[in-house]
Amino acid sequence: MKRSIFIIAALVLIIGLCAPVYAEDIRKAAIIAEQKKNQLLEQSRLEKARAEEEARIQLERITDDKIALFRAIDNLEVENKSLGKEISDLRNEKESLSEQRALLNAQIETAQADLKELQGFVSVSARDLDALLQESPQNVHRTEDLTFLEALGKEGSFPSLDEISAMMSLYLDEITRSGEVSVHNGIYVDRAGREQQGKMLLLGNFTAAYQSGEETGFLVYSSASKRFFALSRLPGPFYEKAINDYMAGQSAAAPVDISRGAALRQFAQEPGILAKIPQGGPLVWPIAALAIAALIIVLERLFFLLRVRTNADKLMKNVAALAREKEWDQCLALCKKQESRPVPTVLTAALILKDEPREDMENALHEAILRQVPRLERFLSTLAVLAAIAPLLGLLGTVTGMINTFSVMTVHGAGDPRMMSGGISEALITTMLGLSVAIPIMLSHALLSRTVENIIAQMEEKSVALVNVICAGRKKP
Repeated sequence: MKRSIFIIAALVLIIGLCAPVYAEDIRKAAIIAEQKKNQLLEQSRLEKARAEEEARIQLERITDDKIALFRAIDNLEVENKSLGKEISDLRNEKESLSEQRALLNAQIETAQADLKELQGFVSVSARDLDALLQESPQNVHRTEDLTFLEALGKEGSFPSLDEISAMMSLYLDEITRSGEVSVHNGIYVDRAGREQQGKMLLLGNFTAAYQSGEETGFLVYSSASKRFFALSRLPGPFYEKAINDYMAGQSAAAPVDISRGAALRQFAQEPGILAKIPQGGPLVWPIAALAIAALIIVLERLFFLLRVRTNADKLMKNVAALAREKEWDQCLALCKKQESRPVPTVLTAALILKDEPREDMENALHEAILRQVPRLERFLSTLAVLAAIAPLLGLLGTVTGMINTFSVMTVHGAGDPRMMSGGISEALITTMLGLSVAIPIMLSHALLSRTVENIIAQMEEKSVALVNVICAGRKKP
C-alpha cells in the first residue's frame, strides 16, 4: 500500500516539473499545423480550380464529341441501312447464283455422263470393229492403217471427229465387202502346209473355197497370219460339185458356212465313228462282240436261206403234172434233184407214201415239215436275244458313265465341263452303240423270221396240194 502511494507521488512530481516544457511544444505544433493546413487549403483550392477547368474543358470536348458521335451514328445508321439492303440484294443474288450453279452442275454432270458414255461406246465400238476386221477374210485385201483402232479401244482415250469418221467409213466398207462375192487368183496354204496359188472363191465374210487342179476344198482364214489355209479334210462329192459349178458359173447356189468357219473347223476335227468307239468305256467291247456275233449269224442265215431257196410254184406245177400222169419215178427224180431244200424234201416224203391212206400221208408230211423247221429257225432265237441285250448293255454304259461323271463332280466340282466330258461321252456313246447294234439286229431278225415263215408256209401249202393231187388220181378209173 505504502509502495503504491510512493509510486503515485513520484509520478505527480515528475508531471509537475515537465508541464511548462510540454505546453510550449504544443503551441509550436499547433502553429506548424495551422500553417500546413493553410498550405493544404490553398493547394486544394488551386487543385480544385485546375480540376474544374479541366472538367470544363473535358465537358466541352465531350459535348463536341457527342455531337460528332451523333452525326457518326446517323451516318452509320444510314450506312447500315444501305449495307443491309446491299446484303439482302447480295443474298438474293447468291441464292440465284446458287440455283444457277446447281443447274449448271447438273448440266455439266449430264454432259460429262453423256460424254463418258459416248467415249465408252466409241471405245467398245473401236474394239469390236478391230476384232471384226481382224477376223474378216476381207482383211487380206485391205490396205488401210488400222492401228488407230487399237489406241481408241484403250480406256481413257478420247476420239477425234476424224477418227469417228474413219470408223464409220470402215464399218460401211465392211458391210459392203461382206455382201460381195468374188472369184480371183490368190495364194493360200494347202493341206500339206505349202503355199499354193489357185482360183479362190470368197463369199462375203462367211465362206472361202479354192480350186487347184483336180482338188477343190474349203478355206479357213487365220487372223494371226492373215492368210487362208486349206481345210485338212476335203468336202464330200456333193459340196465339191456345188463349189465347182458355182465357180464355173453353172449354178447360182453355193455352200455357205454362216458360222464363219466354225462349222468347217468342227467338220475337219470331228472324229469318225471308229475313233469315237474307244471313248465309250469298257462296255463298248461287249457290244462290239455282240455286233460281230450277230453279223456272223445273219450272214450264215442269209447264205443258208439263199441256198435252200426254191421256186416252189414252178416245182409244184411240174410235180403235179407228172403225178396226174402217174409218172411217180419222174416225180421222185425231180424232187431228189433238190433234196437238200425243204419243199422238195417234204414233197419227196409224200411221194414215197403215195399208196398209203390220206391220213398217213398227212402225218408223214407233218413230220417232214417239223424236221425242216429246226434247220430253218436255227440261231433266230439267239439273234433275238442279242437284239435285246445290246440296248441293255448301252443303258448299263449310260449308268456307269453318269456314275463316273458324278464321281468327278464330287472330287473336282462342276466348274470345268471338260472334267465331266469323259463320263458324259461314255454314257452317250455306249447308248448310241447299243442302239446302233440292236436296231439292225432286230430288222435282220424280222426279215429272216419272215423268210422262214414263208418257207414253212410253202411246205405246208405244197404238201397239201400234192396230197390232193394224189388222192384225186386214186378216184379216177
